[in-house]
Amino acid sequence: MRRKNRILVVDDDPVNLGIIQEMFQDDYTLLLAESGETALSCLKNFKPDLVLLDIMMPKMNGYEVCHKIRKDKIHKFVKIILVSGKTSLEERLEGYEAGADDYVTKPFEIDELEAKVETFLKLKYTEEVDQVKSNIMRLFSHESRTPLNGIIGPAQLLLEMKDLDKDAKLLIGMIMESSNKLYDFVKKSTLYCELKAISGLGQWDDSLNTHIEKTLSSLEKRIDDRGVKIIFSPAKSYSVWADWVYFEKVLEYILDNAVKYSPKNGTVTVELGESESHSYIIVRDEGSGIEPEKIEVIFEEFEVSDILSHKSGSCLSLAVARLIMELHDGKIEIISKKDIGTDVIISLPRKEIDRRRFHEN
Repeated sequence: MRRKNRILVVDDDPVNLGIIQEMFQDDYTLLLAESGETALSCLKNFKPDLVLLDIMMPKMNGYEVCHKIRKDKIHKFVKIILVSGKTSLEERLEGYEAGADDYVTKPFEIDELEAKVETFLKLKYTEEVDQVKSNIMRLFSHESRTPLNGIIGPAQLLLEMKDLDKDAKLLIGMIMESSNKLYDFVKKSTLYCELKAISGLGQWDDSLNTHIEKTLSSLEKRIDDRGVKIIFSPAKSYSVWADWVYFEKVLEYILDNAVKYSPKNGTVTVELGESESHSYIIVRDEGSGIEPEKIEVIFEEFEVSDILSHKSGSCLSLAVARLIMELHDGKIEIISKKDIGTDVIISLPRKEIDRRRFHEN
């Protein structure tokens, strides 16, 4: 049985405390505090999920209490709803600046307050789960790299031994392939968590053609294994703004998927172009295509709609690629026709270069 959510109610008016207690006591575990000082002293032991906080209190007002709660990282997921008779815009903004999540004015509508409490408790739970997922992926990445290297390295050495029989080489090859897939998943999962945590990119102007050619060169082995031909012969050179460390990942994942899903000896075409507002790349393959209802789903993080036919790494690759494009204010679109092929369109906003950077003083 899951524990009841905990709500700390802070108000210097016993009547208001009684009203809120009657509203929520059946569904939540409540703690009532008649001052800001009492509320702060209870935080550590009570560990509230949500705080209903009055503003007008003696000695320490609600804004101050809110500030102090937000200063302690232990309570970073706690939701705070200010409940006050103050109604002006300036007072509301002061509450948000203090760290409040929402603001309800007295006299409040019971249904509205109940709905807000339920919504913010769900939001807190979601944020905590996302944080746990992120922490697990970071821990998994850190703890798995050393043992994976300990598997891949010796397996590679064994494969190079000349006196191994055919069956032994087959088994070692399976170990190598599975270990590399797991290592690839760890890297992409870690990158996804890293991207979720950053707020901006370091972009600079560079040749798009050069970075595509660099990516194609790194895919040579996969291309050779499947006999896939990649056609890239742009009519001119394109210069765009990007964080190229991250954007090269987009190119790698999209081109790798195009090769992976192409038939043997098939063709992948890479085209470049510009509109008034965007520069774009079209990666076209000759695969079996994607069903319309699955196009959006394949971009979802860790989404696997059909676990039995899932091809490892593809969904996570696309989720990472889309997140990188969103950070660039760009986008990825897919146009697919069954049994004909798929076009993946990657577009970046065009930016004017500040020529003053190149002027000599």
